[in-house]
Parts: sequence; C-alpha cells; structure tokens
Amino acid sequence: MSATNDARSGPHECPFDEDYYAWVAGERAYLRGYRVDATCGDCGSQLDVRFGEHTFLFTCPECVVESDDPVTESSRATALGWRVSMTNSTDLTQWSVYLAGEQVDIEQVPHGVEVRGSLTEDGEEYVMNVALPEKGQEYDVEANGGESDGA
Repeated sequence: MSATNDARSGPHECPFDEDYYAWVAGERAYLRGYRVDATCGDCGSQLDVRFGEHTFLFTCPECVVESDDPVTESSRATALGWRVSMTNSTDLTQWSVYLAGEQVDIEQVPHGVEVRGSLTEDGEEYVMNVALPEKGQEYDVEANGGESDGA
C-alpha cells in the first residue's frame, strides 16, 4: 500500500483532546475519521479547507470570482468558496451546502457527490466534487475523480 493510499484509508483518530466527529488537520477535512476530498469541478484543484462550528469552508486556490461588496458598493475578487454544514453522518447527501449564501443542490454520483450552484452576480454555474470512502474501503484516487499527492 502506498503512502497516498494509506493517508486516504481510515478511520483516522481525532488528533484533538475532545472527540470531535469532524475536524481539519494537516490542511485536510475529516468526517468520522475518514478523509473528505473536495475538488473544484471547474479547474480540478484540491480545495483548501477551514473548519468552524459544524461547518467546513472549502475554497478553490485557483478560481477567483467577482462579488459585490455591500459596504463599499464596489466589486472585488474573492476565492470561489463553498460553505458545508454537515451532520454526524458519512451520507454526504445529508449535508447543507451554500455558495455565496444560497443553498445549492447535492447530487449523488458514482465517485461521491457533486454540488452545483451559481453566483447571482455572474450567473455562471460552478461545481464542487466531494469523495468520501466507505468504512473499511480503500480510497482509489483515480476512480474517485481526484489526483494523487504523488506518493
């Protein structure tokens, strides 16, 4: 088993004192001990992730969108970001996903789930792909639409 496959198998132990069901460690998201891989459906980049109260915030390091700033009444460039509020379940279809504050639909696809939404400013549709291995199952990078970290 390669180091890459080992990193994607699970479950991983929560590295914090309190036993959380979701966390971010080493720039990766984990849910119930399993690594959650999110990629941009537009450019294919692995999404950066931060964690808040029951929420992952995934942002694309490559895709920049224009958004209106209500304070300055001007437009500014920001990273394309998805806010994901999850339940304590590896059923990703139970998550609530938001793009620019608007809830978007989640569709089950062979590699996990696909999330589609559009920004009201530009009307362009954006896609996020999320893959999560089943308990005890190896994570096959190529079959799940991602790319290996190079192990």
